[in-house]
Amino acid sequence: MSHTRSCKAEVRLAVPDGTVEAILGALTPETGSPSSDRSDAELERIPGGLVIRAYASDTSAMRAALNSYLRWVQGIMETVEGLR
Repeated sequence: MSHTRSCKAEVRLAVPDGTVEAILGALTPETGSPSSDRSDAELERIPGGLVIRAYASDTSAMRAALNSYLRWVQGIMETVEGLR
């Protein structure tokens, strides 16, 4: 994936291993077909967590992309925790 966007952000999250699987399973399809042509994102598993890399054409698109991914992660983590 080529990223020629003017805004870039990287968010590192500490997430339990079992929950990382749930997050990647749920959000990987979102990275393959972004809802906007103004932003896109990548997800990467790291030891002890997850990295979200977001790329956007402007700061408003970056804010929207990060808000979406962080809310999705929060919702998945709350759901997984509720199932335990």
